Amino acid sequence: MRMRSGRTPTEVEEESRLNIDGYEDVRNKNLGFYDNNTESYFNLSYGAFNLESLYKRFIDFDIPEGGKILDAGCGSGRDALNFVAKGYNVTAFDGSKGMVDMLNDNADRMLKQIAPDSYNERKNGSFADFECLHKDFLEIDFKNEFDAIWSAAALLHLPTEAFDKALTNLSDALKTDGTMYFSIKTLENGFLDDGTRSFYNPGQDHLKEMFDKLGLKLVDYWETGKQNDPNQTFENYILKKVD
Repeated sequence: MRMRSGRTPTEVEEESRLNIDGYEDVRNKNLGFYDNNTESYFNLSYGAFNLESLYKRFIDFDIPEGGKILDAGCGSGRDALNFVAKGYNVTAFDGSKGMVDMLNDNADRMLKQIAPDSYNERKNGSFADFECLHKDFLEIDFKNEFDAIWSAAALLHLPTEAFDKALTNLSDALKTDGTMYFSIKTLENGFLDDGTRSFYNPGQDHLKEMFDKLGLKLVDYWETGKQNDPNQTFENYILKKVD
């Protein structure tokens, strides 16, 4: 099977992985954490956070009713399924095989928990089938396909060169006038290793350069504490694709 670009999935994977020194080690470490803690992380994410105000802030940037949303680095799929429940056509992907399998096996059950009415409509065929893809940011190959992209606390695992390629892939996937949201940790030195995972922040000057390069206009920015740990600060970005 060949992809939209004419490359096979294997060619895309090899090209994306081999051109960044050290990326494979970082990738394996971070994904290993999620693969080894799939069930606890999955259960925690559905019970610990109420993000309705954030969803509304994102949707209010002219995302069309029933539009196509890409949840990039979806983890447990909590956000993807909330958008499904709101009537959006959602595609999701994550690099952790454990998380992807857990989400695909439990999507109907979790949708029923999140929004029983939406679950019943889905069972009656009112929603398109939902499936999470096992891909990472450097493997995706969508072109001008989505009205909006959502990436909550996922890009923060990528060192700068990988982040740049990931943001480029996401921009390519977004339609002109589409909306993109992402969040990353505020890190004093741009890097944190907690022993199990690595976190990165390329810095706001670098982000501005990338936004300008990719034709992404920053339309909203704010900082928040994590709901279960206010000592952690996250930077939240909403962008519009203008070119």
